[in-house]
Amino acid sequence: MSSVNQKQRGAPGGDVLVLGDGRRVGVAVFGAREGFPVIGLHGMPGSRLMYATVAQAAARRGIRLIAVDRPGYGRSGRRAGDTLLGYAGDVAGIAEILGLERFAVLGTSGGGSYALACAARLGSRLTRVGVVSGIGPLRTPGSLSGMAPVNRWVFRLARVSPALVGVVLPRLVRRSLAQLQAHVAAGTSPSPSIPPVVLPLVVADLAEAIRQGGAGIAFDAANLWRPWGFPFTQITVPVRLWHGDADNLAPVAFGRLIAGAVPGCEATFYPGEGHAEPLTRHADEIMAAMAG
Repeated sequence: MSSVNQKQRGAPGGDVLVLGDGRRVGVAVFGAREGFPVIGLHGMPGSRLMYATVAQAAARRGIRLIAVDRPGYGRSGRRAGDTLLGYAGDVAGIAEILGLERFAVLGTSGGGSYALACAARLGSRLTRVGVVSGIGPLRTPGSLSGMAPVNRWVFRLARVSPALVGVVLPRLVRRSLAQLQAHVAAGTSPSPSIPPVVLPLVVADLAEAIRQGGAGIAFDAANLWRPWGFPFTQITVPVRLWHGDADNLAPVAFGRLIAGAVPGCEATFYPGEGHAEPLTRHADEIMAAMAG
C-alpha cells in the first residue's frame, strides 16, 4: 500500500497530495465539505475536474466527493507500470492521509474498472462501490462490439501500443477543444446529452486531462487491456451500477456483464440513454445511493 506523507494546499483546482514514493496526486473536493466521503475516479481521458459536473447533487445529498487524478493526468505524477489492483493501493493511501477510516468509491467510464479493483482489494474499508457507464474487461470476446468507430479504433490501437495511443489521443482532444470552446462561447452544446451549462466544465476537464500530454491515457490503456487480476465473483463490497442502454462508448454489454458477475450487484439500465446521460441526468439518484 502506498503511504502519503505530505499535503500541499493552495494549488489551483484543488490540493496536491504527496505519496510516500514522492509522487504527487491532484485532488479536488466537491459537494458537502463535512459530508460522507466518496472518492471519485474519472474517465479516460479525464481529470479530477470531471466531478465538478455533479458538485451540486453531491452537496444536496451530503456527499464529500473527493476527486483524484490518476497517474499522468492533471496534477498527478506519472507512474511507470502498474495494475488495476496496484492503483487501488494508491486510493488506500489517499484515504489514509485524509483520515478516512471507511469511505465509498465511485468510478465513471474508464474509472469504473479502478473502482471495481478497489472493491476487490480494499474490502471492508469500503461502504460501497458505484460504477457509472463503466468499461468492462476488454479481453472479453466481442468487447469492442457496439462501440462508436473512433472509440473502437482507439482501443484497438491501445492494445497494440498504449504509448502510441497516449500520443495520438491528446492530439484528437486538442482539436476537439477548439470546437467545444466555440459552443461554450455561443451558449450551445454539440450533444443533447451534455447541457450547455455543463459544457464549460467538460471542456475544463478535457484540457486538464492532457495537461501533461498522454501519460495518463497510456497508463489507462495498458491497465484496461491487461488481465484485471481479480474475479468479479469474489467481490464482497456492495456494488451499485448505472448504465445507459444506448451507450456507444462503453457499450451496455459491459454493464450487464459486471452486474451479472458481481454478487448482489444492484444495476439500473436507462432506456435510450448514452454514455454521459446517467451522470448528467441522474446525479441526485447516484449521489443518494452512494451516501447510503
